[in-house]
Amino acid sequence: MPLRRAQRLLRMSGTIIGVLTARGTGREGRMQDLLERLPVIDVDAHEMAPAHVWGEMFGPHSARFAEVAADFIRSFGANSFWRPGLADDAAITPASVWTEKGPSAPGAFDFDRRRRVLDAMGIARQLIFPSAALLAFGPLTGSSLASLGLPIPAGEEGQRMLRGVVAEYNDWVVRTTVAPGSRFRPAALLSGATVDELMEQAGDLVARGARAVWLPTGRPPGGRSPAAPELDSFWALMAANGVAVTLHLGTDSGFRSSDAWSQAPAFAVGKVDSVEIALEPFGTTTVHMGASNFLSAMVLGGVFERHPMLRFGVIELGATWFGPLAEHLDLWVEHIYAKRMAGVLSMPPSAYMDRNVRVTPFYFEPVDLYFRRYPQLSHAWCYSSDYPHVEGGVDSKLGFLARLEPLGTVAIEKFFAGNGAWLVPE
Repeated sequence: MPLRRAQRLLRMSGTIIGVLTARGTGREGRMQDLLERLPVIDVDAHEMAPAHVWGEMFGPHSARFAEVAADFIRSFGANSFWRPGLADDAAITPASVWTEKGPSAPGAFDFDRRRRVLDAMGIARQLIFPSAALLAFGPLTGSSLASLGLPIPAGEEGQRMLRGVVAEYNDWVVRTTVAPGSRFRPAALLSGATVDELMEQAGDLVARGARAVWLPTGRPPGGRSPAAPELDSFWALMAANGVAVTLHLGTDSGFRSSDAWSQAPAFAVGKVDSVEIALEPFGTTTVHMGASNFLSAMVLGGVFERHPMLRFGVIELGATWFGPLAEHLDLWVEHIYAKRMAGVLSMPPSAYMDRNVRVTPFYFEPVDLYFRRYPQLSHAWCYSSDYPHVEGGVDSKLGFLARLEPLGTVAIEKFFAGNGAWLVPE
């Protein structure tokens, strides 16, 4: 993270803390007391193991991948995996869990210590996404990470390594999920290119105990429209087992048929603190479009009508687009396609989006405005920390509370606890 940006975030954090920790009997103090009592659900966090422990933590394919990707990951900034000799031994304090970022943050990769981090953060349960395995999952499912300098061996050798990394990560997902007393729900990675492959992967993971999965955003699941009847068995499997299906930042490449849209001097890559977000303005401000396309197909295709208990999350893609999309779909269904959709949908599109879908605003988004502007979507907005990635900002929990405090207890309870519990049930 650039020094000036870090200083700005710390100043913002200090202002928020100063306001909210001066409790007394004021409304702000009561709201913070409420937040501390809530079973807060964090629907976006990450493992963040440095490269030298990938083999020990995941397996031999991951160890080999660390060697292949060494020069690439050395180029990262605050989110760099290249920390030779780093141990997960940073002090766990009320300050460090909100200000330390990257693999050196407490509990970044030792999940026994992460439990204590959750206690310090005041978080009950956490949905977990990969950091290391993302570098393999993206290229395996069509990402253009190679264009940023990630060297993947050609042909079957490279594909075998990528599949091996993802399989090892999924084994870790199962071990972490089923561990006694686990408060973590890591999302397994589904890369099946056909419906049969998708069902085989999903069936195996669910049978072994996985409770969340991540589908790539930029290509159709199993090579089919999300609304295709051939996928109903997949959605039914997820719904029947209470497994959260997610889209997450990082597998968005492939949605556009051409990369020419971003090939302009104004859109040159400006930083590589992370391969997730903010590499350049065009990609960042349009990154939600693949998810919007995916979700529109599900809603208009009746997936949530046929599978009312399907839990679906769109994670780390912001939330500015979600309300306008709901209005857009409602408008067209009501005024143009009412007759045609009568046999497909029994509710307005926005009602399915509120009931079944959860989204995560970035720490700088005006989530209070979303609650005011889109009351029909009040169950959709969820808290996420992105821990320990730099994109999560500093003291995001207090920052969101400062925005939501004027709306009162109902909005606070929904945003921090009730809404996220749909994706991360007990």
